Amino acid sequence: MLIQPKETIWDRERDALFCWFPESNRKLDGYYHVRGGVCWPGTLQSGRGKFYSGYLALLGQNRMTMGTYLLGLIEFQTVSNVAAGGRARGVQFRGIENWLSDVRKHYACDSYYWTGPIDEHFKWVMEVDAAPMIQPKPAFIEVRWRDAGQAILHTLQMLNTRRLFLPPPAELAKAMEPDADADAEIQTEGRATLRSRMDLASQHLDRPDPDVWAVAVALHGLGMAPPGRME
Repeated sequence: MLIQPKETIWDRERDALFCWFPESNRKLDGYYHVRGGVCWPGTLQSGRGKFYSGYLALLGQNRMTMGTYLLGLIEFQTVSNVAAGGRARGVQFRGIENWLSDVRKHYACDSYYWTGPIDEHFKWVMEVDAAPMIQPKPAFIEVRWRDAGQAILHTLQMLNTRRLFLPPPAELAKAMEPDADADAEIQTEGRATLRSRMDLASQHLDRPDPDVWAVAVALHGLGMAPPGRME
């Protein structure tokens, strides 16, 4: 499971979130800065077409230790859930309406960092604006990377030097398990864990997987960008 606090409270004077963790992780109690990162889904047309997932990542940085923890990660294909058609039941394409609302409620986070094609971004923002369940609307802040490969490498260095903490692969895979009713083909995209993708990312820094991308832009939101590499 993800390392998540059992209770939180927003401190306006400190402009930070105080988090109380379960007994097994009480040493993590303290004030946190929380930021989100998004990598929007994209569609690659092939012989029969394939729908690629996007990811939202939520990171919390302990203001005392400066350790950064993955508080939330969701794989999604749409803004609002799309029900399966025909005789099938359940959700065919997963949305982010409930997730965004829960994050704002529990973590007081309504800012998400992004980078990528501007037209694609605006298309998704328009869908977020049109979703009645998402209130108030989150802010999306553009990250302009001069060198995306260096930004991804910085994320890997944070992980390897134990400044960025991710759950063990088995626990993260369980936390990321899609709904039982979700479409089987869509589930395939989430089988590999984020840690596994992080290990592979060093082999193609200019073409990272979307979950790694979401974590990298969230790190930028926490002010941990490599000096001189971002605008």
